[in-house]
Amino acid sequence: MSDDLQIEFDTRRFNHALSVWFAKSKKTNQEILEQQAKLFVKEVVQMTPPHKPGKNTNASGNHSTKLAQKAGEGSVESDLNRLFFPVKKSEAQYSNLISIHNQHRNPRGRVKKGIGKKHKVWKTDFTRYLKSQKDQVGRLAAGWNEAARKFGWNPPVWISRHNSPGSAKVSISDDSLKVEMTNAVSYASGQKGLESRMRRALKAKERDLIKQIKHRMGEDSPFR
Repeated sequence: MSDDLQIEFDTRRFNHALSVWFAKSKKTNQEILEQQAKLFVKEVVQMTPPHKPGKNTNASGNHSTKLAQKAGEGSVESDLNRLFFPVKKSEAQYSNLISIHNQHRNPRGRVKKGIGKKHKVWKTDFTRYLKSQKDQVGRLAAGWNEAARKFGWNPPVWISRHNSPGSAKVSISDDSLKVEMTNAVSYASGQKGLESRMRRALKAKERDLIKQIKHRMGEDSPFR
């Protein structure tokens, strides 16, 4: 069985909202569909760890990808500090940090609980390894990079820098939008709640569109 995270979205209610918006917007159907697809992919990326829905917000209450990056790097540092104890070279007992780290990771990539005594490693090795692991932050979200490219949205550099595997099938007809996305990062399917986050992303864009319709149509809106 594939470990890829494959999600096919039910867009029937969203497409109904689109059909109403087509009749009220000054843009062409194609322009509206491409814009909505772009906004949807952006929402999906912002729902993927280390992003946390409802968190990573700045002083204005808006989502901050920079804060999400820092949160991801903080999780990496916290994990490694639980696993390793940096010491002088002469006191180090272990040198293969990669092997030790992989041995103690759960399916989500995080260090397991109850690891016992910390591993004494050379401080220089620890500092280098910590940096290398912080540089990996964003690899999971980068599984959506292909989808982002399809609609001209550029994810933050800390995400777009990764060449993570993934694909997107987006079908745009004259009046509807169908999206099927795959995140093929090896540990994507092990991320608890990730699929539900993706569905929340669609619901968020659906609510935004319906809000626009209500604002434009007032009492004539078919949505209540």
